[in-house]
Amino acid sequence: AQPITYGFYLLGIAQALQSGTEVILPGLGKLKPKDIAAKAERPGRNLKTGEAITIPAQPARKGVKFKAAKTLDAAMNGQLA
Repeated sequence: AQPITYGFYLLGIAQALQSGTEVILPGLGKLKPKDIAAKAERPGRNLKTGEAITIPAQPARKGVKFKAAKTLDAAMNGQLA
């Protein structure tokens, strides 16, 4: 039963983020929807061979930004008992 519950939980978070709603996970942090700008085609270099290449364009897309809660930061830095 646990994998099904977990799946519904993630589905609810994904739906909230798609609608532009910030999701708060108490004691863990916040998830915020973020718009990622499109990137134009640009020149690049293969680091292994040194050959010049063209990096393809990337369309605009949506992403997620995570901001850790103060309690999580404190726990990670050994400041929480």
